[in-house]
Amino acid sequence: MSRITDEMREKIYEMWTSGYSKHAIAEELGVTETTMRTELWKGFTGDLYVGGREVYDPKRASLASGKSGRARIRTGHMLPPTVLEKKHDK
Repeated sequence: MSRITDEMREKIYEMWTSGYSKHAIAEELGVTETTMRTELWKGFTGDLYVGGREVYDPKRASLASGKSGRARIRTGHMLPPTVLEKKHDK
């Protein structure tokens, strides 16, 4: 399993917000698509950028990668999201 560093998370953020695909980011960083998908999931805030892409927060992903990170995500003890556009219920 690949370990994602905070520097890699910043690169993921830059590429994700620039419109790169999960596949392209994974190739650039030398990790598998599964690792990239998991990393993006850790950093998703539940909000959307204008245009519909999910918001990725590298700080949130870093916190989620620490000890008991998934518990912090489930219980909501994470950084507040930066909202650019709210998801709307259909």
